[in-house]
Amino acid sequence: MGSLSEDLLTALEESNMTDIEIVCADGKIPAHKSILVARSEVTEHHKKTGQLLTFSSQYFRSMFSHDTKENRTNTVSIKDFDAKTMNNLIRFFYSDNVPKPSDITPNVSGF
Repeated sequence: MGSLSEDLLTALEESNMTDIEIVCADGKIPAHKSILVARSEVTEHHKKTGQLLTFSSQYFRSMFSHDTKENRTNTVSIKDFDAKTMNNLIRFFYSDNVPKPSDITPNVSGF
């Protein structure tokens, strides 16, 4: 048995009992509602607008505690992020570890 964060990452990587799918601009990421609710308070810069975005546990808690489309379909659409960026964010939720700089590739397609 590994550490809690290692076990959570293993559950994510193996899609073990995932119950939600995050749909990004270029892919889909399976996840666990309970982890998103408990661990998702993160502030990030939006890659296109530069605005600060806060993904808070209240956002996911509200989404998954009410009769929302996302809760009924078990799908959350976040099209403003590519799958690699969203995957890094989700992995942070699970492990509390920031990705290595080499794993973060800025989107410069607009230049």
